Amino acid sequence: MDPRAYLKILETLQELESKGQEMDVFVTNFVYEKEGQSRKKSMSYESVLPVRQIFGWDQVGNFSKGQYIMMHSLIYRTALLRASQF
Repeated sequence: MDPRAYLKILETLQELESKGQEMDVFVTNFVYEKEGQSRKKSMSYESVLPVRQIFGWDQVGNFSKGQYIMMHSLIYRTALLRASQF
């Protein structure tokens, strides 16, 4: 993980928490690196998800073929997972 990107995620989460803005899931872009392969795939969601804002499912666009949300891009609210008994 890019240390600068990681710090930006942490700063953003801290800022949202300090403002009392709660969300269920935080979605980030990521780079998919397959072991043994030199080619990397960058997963970006700017074309289908609002950027740098809290939004609902009604604001999500249509994903293109080959564009999907993987667990690597999701940070869940811990209380939500606990309430779901995960």
